[in-house]
Amino acid sequence: IRDLETASIALQAALTGHLVLSTLHTNDAAGTIARLQSLGEKPINIAPAINMIIAQRLLRKVCKSCSKTVSPEPKILAQLKKDLKDIPPKIYISSLDEGLKIPKAVGCKDCNFTGYRGRTGIYEALSVDDEMENFILDAPSISALKERAIKKGMLPMKQDGLLRVLQGMTTLEEVEKVAGQ
Repeated sequence: IRDLETASIALQAALTGHLVLSTLHTNDAAGTIARLQSLGEKPINIAPAINMIIAQRLLRKVCKSCSKTVSPEPKILAQLKKDLKDIPPKIYISSLDEGLKIPKAVGCKDCNFTGYRGRTGIYEALSVDDEMENFILDAPSISALKERAIKKGMLPMKQDGLLRVLQGMTTLEEVEKVAGQ
């Protein structure tokens, strides 16, 4: 969706019962509402038309041939604990202790000496229920919308990226580069 006409057609189709899937260039899921408003749509047209917004970005995966695991410095471990403390247990159960190892990109022939090979996605999904719909009608700021979505269970992209680090898929540096805030 790049212009008001396309946005209006998509929202009208959604309001008349059609499933509409589209792309929109924004920084995160919450930015979608502001982007539609900047195109000229009104919250009264946006709120009832949206069921879910999914935002995604791609992270480079560490090269399996050359990556190493390292113990994070105490300062980094403390930051990880802080960033991951609010993740619901059903999404992530683990202890972040001194024995934790995280990937480090090294570089070899297989990855053209970058330390990375391939990509994986990180996501955030903003679900629009009746409460969120009413909140959108008040034209909230992006930060207020994001805060409300997180309170309702949305996992922000950065936290999703940090989970990829703990799974050994990518590095903290890559997450900061792609989703740091």
